[in-house]
Amino acid sequence: NMLIPVPNGRKTGLPGGVLVLAENYVLYQNRGHPDVRTPIPRRTDLPESRGVLLIASATLRQKNLFFVLVQSEYGDLYRVTLVPEGDQIV
Repeated sequence: NMLIPVPNGRKTGLPGGVLVLAENYVLYQNRGHPDVRTPIPRRTDLPESRGVLLIASATLRQKNLFFVLVQSEYGDLYRVTLVPEGDQIV
């Protein structure tokens, strides 16, 4: 559905890569790194037959801080944060 670049370097502490916003999931992908996939939280009144799509994003990059705000088609806001452990994202 959407791709968001992840910065790399000493300042961010992140190894780079890309966030893939897909129906019901957010994936982190980078060459030489196993894919990390997490489900998008759902509203309790949303039927399982309806998927959740993320339709908008805003990226915040500062010296030692990186996160992405994403919005679903239902208006819900989520903060996506990557947690590095060495050269891996967990």
